[in-house]
Amino acid sequence: MKNKYVFFYSYKSNYKIIIVYDYIEKLYEPKRRMYNDIGYGKSRYDFYCKNVTASGFNKSNSEHINICLDAKTYMLSITGKYRNHNYEDENIYCLYLFYWLYHNLMKKTNQFVDVKSMLYQVLNAYGRDLGGFDNLCKDYKNIITDYDLIKISHLYDVYKCIKGEYDNELREDDYFCVAIKKLVENYNTEMKAHAVTHTVPMETIRCPSNIKSPIIITVLAMVITLTFLFIMFKVNYDMFYKYFFYKNTKYGSNLQRVIKRIKNKLSISSESEMRRRDSSYNRYNILNHLNEFYY
Repeated sequence: MKNKYVFFYSYKSNYKIIIVYDYIEKLYEPKRRMYNDIGYGKSRYDFYCKNVTASGFNKSNSEHINICLDAKTYMLSITGKYRNHNYEDENIYCLYLFYWLYHNLMKKTNQFVDVKSMLYQVLNAYGRDLGGFDNLCKDYKNIITDYDLIKISHLYDVYKCIKGEYDNELREDDYFCVAIKKLVENYNTEMKAHAVTHTVPMETIRCPSNIKSPIIITVLAMVITLTFLFIMFKVNYDMFYKYFFYKNTKYGSNLQRVIKRIKNKLSISSESEMRRRDSSYNRYNILNHLNEFYY
């Protein structure tokens, strides 16, 4: 049965279990189920707990017996998950059962109890009694260590402090929760500062001032050069035209006389047109004055 929330790593041939945050977050449902199951039919399971021989477990201690009976009652919920092949939820419920036993038998009573041994004995007896349930919580039963139980307990307490899920043992003003919140605040502040210092500033690309002068000088030189070439080309073209057609051609003098006649005719036409327009304008003025005189 593969568990995607729990994975193992090998260190010097010793396997350690790592419980990731997503799995701890799912412990709320089995926690609620546990408190609903407590006290239900406890008398029927009395013989299971009285036969426990785990180290540190005191059969004469009523508190130990009651914790064992509550755990046995809660196993009904685990059995239901196993029967329906809901193995992922079964693992979550089993994990909470380990945490709950450690928290109640060792953390609250300040007494050492071999939680694993006690739980194995109850699970095995319960499985044999029901028949076919020998594999309950097998992903934890053969791998989890006492040190893992301590880590699970502390990790779950950290989660409750961060999420604000306080109970009778863990309050908002508890020194443990205050220290956890302080660590979280310091971490967030440090991450914000780190993000600011590693932000690449977007700067506008500017043209250095020492590049502007060569560009301006080059442009001005090109304008002056082009202007000079244009003037030279115009003068040379006129001189060439006059020299070639007027001096070196057979009909140069005749062509020159024809051009002069055309120019004279154009000038005479222009002058006559101007005089005609002036006369029309004068007649128009006269008519206007007459109209003013009569009216």
